[in-house]
Parts: sequence; C-alpha cells; structure tokens
Amino acid sequence: DKLHAQKAEDLLNYAEAASSKLGGVNMLTPGTDTYGIVIHAYAKVGDASKAEELLQRIEPKWLNETPSPGSKNDRFYPTSKLYQSVLAAWAFSRQPNSARMAESVLEKMSHLQQLGYDLRFKTIHYNLVINALAKSGEHGAAVRAE
Repeated sequence: DKLHAQKAEDLLNYAEAASSKLGGVNMLTPGTDTYGIVIHAYAKVGDASKAEELLQRIEPKWLNETPSPGSKNDRFYPTSKLYQSVLAAWAFSRQPNSARMAESVLEKMSHLQQLGYDLRFKTIHYNLVINALAKSGEHGAAVRAE
C-alpha cells in the first residue's frame, strides 16, 4: 500500500543523507536498483507522480556519466525495467495528463538510447503508452497511438 511505498522512500532518503555525509559515491549510495524498488512500489499503488519524481531524481546521476557501449556504471545506469515501471504507473493512473507523461517517458528512453545507453524497447513499453492514450480520452489520442 501507499504507506509501504512511503516507508521505502524514507529509507532511500536516509541512505542518501548518510551517503552524502561520507562524500562522493560510497557503499551507502543508493543505486539504480534501490531507486527501482521504490519507483516500482509507487507504481504498484498508482502514484504515477511520485514514480516520475523519483525517476527524475535519479536521471541526472547517469546523464552526468559518459556511456561506453556494453558497460554500466557501478551504481547508476538506466534500465528498461525502471522506465517500464513509470510507464505502467502513468498507463493506469487516470490522471488528466497521463497519456502525455507516458509519451514523455518513452521519448526519454529513445533519447537515452541515442546517447548510447543500452535501453531495449519491448512491446510492453509501447503497449503501456497505447493504454494510457486509449484511457485518456484526449482528442487525437488514437492518431498519436499509431
């Protein structure tokens, strides 16, 4: 439930604070996997805004890195699963801007792939965006789904 997602975020925040006291990236620094767990928790309880907020919080950490083909930074790297969780959150959120937000997430994935990050698009990514568009009721959503 939402309380568990908030507790997971509280632990993430605690780990980040403890890590920053030590300075730099260290053994307490939460990485992509830790963020992914919290993002997934928020996605499961339908809090798309929080899932997106956490994604935006971690993205600068890998955007500041220079990707080298086939390699991953030890702590920070984008994953298809991470973006899938946020897409799912928007697809099922029923918020007025959910379709646009889902499209934005897909565009971010494409941009990261163009930068050289190893993000693989899967059918589920497109299906989630189509789902968000179908539920949006926005004028022109069907055309955008194509």
